[in-house]
Amino acid sequence: MTPRERLLTVLHGETPDVVPWFADLSNWFNAERKQRFIPSQDKELDIDMIEICKEAGTGIYIELGGIIDTVYDGDVEEKQRIEGDTFLWTLKTPAGQIQEVRTYNEQSCSWDIARRMVQNIKDVNVVRYAMERRQFIPRFDKYRKMVEVCGEYGLPYACGVPYSGLGFFISRFMGVENTIYALHDYSEEMGKTIELINRVNLDAIEFLCDSPAEVILISDNLSSDVQSPTLFQKYSAEYYTKAAEKIHRAGKFFAVHLDGRVRGLLTKLVQCGVDIADALTPKPTGDLTPKAIRAEGGNNIILSGGVSPVFWSPNTSEKDFIAHVKEWLNLKTISPRLIMSDGDQTPPGTSFQRIKLMKDIVEEYGRY
Repeated sequence: MTPRERLLTVLHGETPDVVPWFADLSNWFNAERKQRFIPSQDKELDIDMIEICKEAGTGIYIELGGIIDTVYDGDVEEKQRIEGDTFLWTLKTPAGQIQEVRTYNEQSCSWDIARRMVQNIKDVNVVRYAMERRQFIPRFDKYRKMVEVCGEYGLPYACGVPYSGLGFFISRFMGVENTIYALHDYSEEMGKTIELINRVNLDAIEFLCDSPAEVILISDNLSSDVQSPTLFQKYSAEYYTKAAEKIHRAGKFFAVHLDGRVRGLLTKLVQCGVDIADALTPKPTGDLTPKAIRAEGGNNIILSGGVSPVFWSPNTSEKDFIAHVKEWLNLKTISPRLIMSDGDQTPPGTSFQRIKLMKDIVEEYGRY
């Protein structure tokens, strides 16, 4: 079977010949060629990255660009621009102007947030004014190009849905601490804004349901120590459930991107109807072993992930790396609802030899 055939087989509830191996090499590859990634879904297809994935023997599924564009209607002006080592995102509205400032971090090859968009509760009104006027434009031509270029190595997920309301505030607009305080001190204003963002996001999901993609991905970068199961249930569960209903009605699969701890949260995603838990990271970086992750989610949700970032490090022996990967692959004896991935991403500094080694490990120990 090809990588694409293996992943499709798992999606449809059947058993492939070998556990599918799909990775996100985007951050690693940008670091290798000393090129900064642009923090926007509106980007061109990276042909060179796709070719390096094929050379490494990994399937391709994300970081290919979004297939819907986000625009703002009426009197909302949005600007995203890079000035040297600074990325600026500005929203200008009749209710006021807010701006996020990010600075480039050479060590992590990422953009650190130096200034949050929301500095006080008045800024939340600006967020609500702008988000209410968001609109989405389908770009399914981009998706067809992705499929064509990836060939049998790829099954691109449909991306482009912005963060949920809670995810926006925690990850971008306010940060963890300020969001938690605001949810308690200004519960009405915050709740109203979060509900609005979620409602508008469902419009984006409607567009993606009409796309040719098999899988629709929401990337909220969930972690149960940040977006706790209690917060998720209160502010996000209804939105996720409605998204799942729309996606399943369209005959597609629903993937959610996690980015940390999963205890208590994976169960919530199952209850909402999520099909794929993406970017799962086991111990020691994550909070659960592979077997505990499977027990947390049950046997029907597809688990995608399996490598704790420290095991990509050249300081970790090849023997220990193989043993760590085998622990994830052994989950196949419990359920074939399994994808081998690189956790969240393959970190910069990983040797290409280790990336290529993964294909051999999966072929040997991931075979049914």
